[in-house]
Amino acid sequence: DFADTLLAFYERRAAWASLLHTQDDKFDSWLKDYIDLRIAEDPHGPLAQVGWIHDVKLADFGAAATRLARAGCDADEIDHARTMLSLSKLAFVATESQELAGDDNDGTMAEARSRLEDALELCELQARLLHYFTTLLRRDGDEDNADARKAAYDAALHTTTPELRHNHPALYIVFSELVRRLWNGQSLPVEGLIDVLTFPDCLYPLDSSAAVAVDEQDEHSSAVVRERFSQSVDILCRASFSLPEQTRESALRSIWRRVFLSDNWPAIHRKTTGNVPDSVLRSELLSTNLYRVIHSCWAVRELAHPDWYLLPANAKASPDIDYLVSTRLMPQFGPESARSGGKARREPLATTTALALANDYADEDNRLQAAIDCGLDGYYSEILRIVVEQAGTPSRDDDDDDDNDDDDDYESDAQMDTD
Repeated sequence: DFADTLLAFYERRAAWASLLHTQDDKFDSWLKDYIDLRIAEDPHGPLAQVGWIHDVKLADFGAAATRLARAGCDADEIDHARTMLSLSKLAFVATESQELAGDDNDGTMAEARSRLEDALELCELQARLLHYFTTLLRRDGDEDNADARKAAYDAALHTTTPELRHNHPALYIVFSELVRRLWNGQSLPVEGLIDVLTFPDCLYPLDSSAAVAVDEQDEHSSAVVRERFSQSVDILCRASFSLPEQTRESALRSIWRRVFLSDNWPAIHRKTTGNVPDSVLRSELLSTNLYRVIHSCWAVRELAHPDWYLLPANAKASPDIDYLVSTRLMPQFGPESARSGGKARREPLATTTALALANDYADEDNRLQAAIDCGLDGYYSEILRIVVEQAGTPSRDDDDDDDNDDDDDYESDAQMDTD
């Protein structure tokens, strides 16, 4: 009882050094039990951020790795998250030299390491996006902007067209705020990261120009931007184990809806309607973002079908609008109220803000329906058929020269057609 009282005293005062400093093996056992109990009661509390230190002292690297991974996923800042996750990776490596690793017959340790790698990849993705935005502003002569908030909003402005900002003003504000948080080094939730990747319509790779060389970091950042839609599906797949089903389904619909909207289907419909050769239709479809995304998801990333693919009619936001406005966005973007217990609470979004967001999502649905009316369902089926055919053909020697030229165009085309 005395030990529990003393440890609780240290915990209330956040005196972590005093709490973790032990010189007695018996007290080590008490502290271990106390940490386990408190973390079980509050898995995301402050003790969960430091309890791993005692696990390392006891050489319980499996427990340390698990706690570090959770602490990394809970971190508010990207650098802190990367540090915790990197330490977790080292702890997992340490377990390989222990008998515990040899007893992992059910694959638990391997699965945990796989999830850790996924979490680290999400941190790296955010770092590459931040590099992209800062480099973009620097090349436009804005590198000396000392106001971080203004710099972030300038980055949002540079990556969206006036038409998008006019048609979806509320979603643009959400996008700008997400970029600001990314700029400030804050970790974004998976849905927020997907919004940053899929909402802007003027996001292009960093190309060398005016004697500005493209370094390795630029190449990594450009790859993220170039593959932003398929990258979004990929990160959703990686994080799906920790997401509620509604969150996963809503995010998947957002991705595919914006994939469909990134191509000009009325223009494609005009070019392919009537008595046109099959080669013309194929050429048009091979030049679309939709083809690139399906090809990347299917043939390169090998994401399971139909789990991670949606038909156009199933990508509408209408089933998710209440969830998006009242559940997802309100806790992040609602006005902050008085703090309770040291934690900030959010008030519901203003009625006008909620209505504006709902209208923006409804407009995306209307544009998607217009694309469906222009034959998008048929184009989607044909693109999927082409991708399956390509993936299932070991040799392409039988393809005619026109098809080879089309595929070469796909491989070399770095920019996305958002006209």
